[in-house]
Amino acid sequence: MEARRPKALELGCFLLVVGAPVAFTPFTSAPFADLKLVLVALGVFSIWLSGVPLDRRFAMPAAAWVAVTAAASVFGVD
Repeated sequence: MEARRPKALELGCFLLVVGAPVAFTPFTSAPFADLKLVLVALGVFSIWLSGVPLDRRFAMPAAAWVAVTAAASVFGVD
């Protein structure tokens, strides 16, 4: 499966694999500061923008994980 925009895929993978762990190091003062969430959001958006075809076997568990995490954040579960 080829991406329509391979540079966007490369950028998204770099942000998620390299940038996000560096931003979430234990040396930071706020583990969920806005910069870190923006990094992850930009990485995911770049991968989506690259045009990689959707794998439905992976999409359903991922959607369930996002729904559970969103529900936990709404109801204040840590």
